[in-house]
Amino acid sequence: MEKFKVDFYKKEDGTKPVGQFIRSLDIKMKAKVVANMHLLEEYGNIIATNGFVKKQQKTPRSEIELAKDRRSDYHRRKEAGTYE
Repeated sequence: MEKFKVDFYKKEDGTKPVGQFIRSLDIKMKAKVVANMHLLEEYGNIIATNGFVKKQQKTPRSEIELAKDRRSDYHRRKEAGTYE
């Protein structure tokens, strides 16, 4: 089975928020995130838009909106041919 590519969203300035988030985690949390990324490579095609440590059952509205904004930006720039 061919693996999917997990792509980290890249801002127009070239920074990758998900990469920055992963680097900020302690070793145990980092290992969990990397393991989940490997699962995504196996089972799903996805762009990772952001990361946060969930401390409550309900996902904060601000995190949902941020993910939606970045997803829209990704698709807009991809269609325009300006996303590298």
